[in-house]
Amino acid sequence: MRGSLLIIATGLSLLIAWDWNVFRRKPTAEKIMAVQPGMTMDEVRSLLGEPREEHKRGSSQFFCPCNPEKTCAATSSTMFTYTRKPSSRGLSMALPFNISYPMLWVHFNERGKLKEVFVKEYVGIEPRRVLHTVRLSPCDPTDQTIERVGWAAEPAIALEQLKKHF
Repeated sequence: MRGSLLIIATGLSLLIAWDWNVFRRKPTAEKIMAVQPGMTMDEVRSLLGEPREEHKRGSSQFFCPCNPEKTCAATSSTMFTYTRKPSSRGLSMALPFNISYPMLWVHFNERGKLKEVFVKEYVGIEPRRVLHTVRLSPCDPTDQTIERVGWAAEPAIALEQLKKHF
């Protein structure tokens, strides 16, 4: 019985250690701050490396203030996911603490230009707060107008917040 518990504990420890090591391989805060709306997919890959996942999406509608209907349409988009939720998060829910981790998504518009960098902090499986958002204005078809949301409006503060997680 004691040997079985030791084997189970060792196995769980190895799973958590492996999962945490894989999870920790992520871009640096400085590289995330260097990624700017309007960049191409290749430019983003050269800064952040290959994404963990790449998801292509067909046409969609989204909220935007560009017209009286407050909706805009995109014919297609691509999303890069650079971080992932640790698979041991289910185990963390049973422990007296929850694992905090960031999620980083980079979205591209139908013209292949980066339209949004979005970083959110999670605790366990619950979203906690947005850490960084910088994006192209959906109302500018020339991909020139950049909007900085929240901490992203103050680059020094945004970098400080990102350094806590990356």
